[in-house]
Amino acid sequence: MQWATSSMNSFSFPFDVSTPAVPEYAYLYKKRGITPPPIITRVCNGETKKVLSLFPAQQKAAEELIRVLCKYLQIPIRIPRINGEFLIRQDAYVLGGTKQAPTSKFHEEGGGIVGHFHCSKQKFDPIMLDFLRIEQIKL
Repeated sequence: MQWATSSMNSFSFPFDVSTPAVPEYAYLYKKRGITPPPIITRVCNGETKKVLSLFPAQQKAAEELIRVLCKYLQIPIRIPRINGEFLIRQDAYVLGGTKQAPTSKFHEEGGGIVGHFHCSKQKFDPIMLDFLRIEQIKL
């Protein structure tokens, strides 16, 4: 998992919801007789992206995994925000430090739930996950 979150690996638990993000891969669902999820548009790291949304069951499963991890590992149910707005870009607020001393302001403030796009400008796939719903999870 070293590649998932780069220098944040020493203080994170990366996990993936395996599903094709790119709309061109919707044919993989169709090939299996499954209606693909809808295409949604989100902005990530300053770029507008069209992605396949998650199926409701995938969102719920991710929320449950996050709930369990947060409850038993005492991780706050908190998402990155700047001036009250959900941060959906890589920013020094979330990602900072070096491989020798990984840190971030978000981590120093107590941490919480972040996506790959908070750790790397190359990653955009977690924008399918509804982070605002995650923030509503009750422990």
